[in-house]
Amino acid sequence: MLGIDPGIALTGYGIIESKNGLEFKVIDYGRIETSSSLKKSMRFLHLYTELCSIISLYQPDVVAIEELFSTKTQKLLSQLVRQEV
Repeated sequence: MLGIDPGIALTGYGIIESKNGLEFKVIDYGRIETSSSLKKSMRFLHLYTELCSIISLYQPDVVAIEELFSTKTQKLLSQLVRQEV
């Protein structure tokens, strides 16, 4: 499973493995940082590239993304979705 804590400046991720649904093992975790000096499009490209590398390396069966609660982060998510389309 890949868990993602999204953000444009800092995106956290964690890879965990479960053998029986009750026992979990941490495989990897880290963060992806983007510089505020970059254009938003370049920041999104960096996040996309890094997340694709993580997915390619670990090939998770499940991806969970933390739900965003604030208006500011919801606006950011909508910008990210528009970048993808």
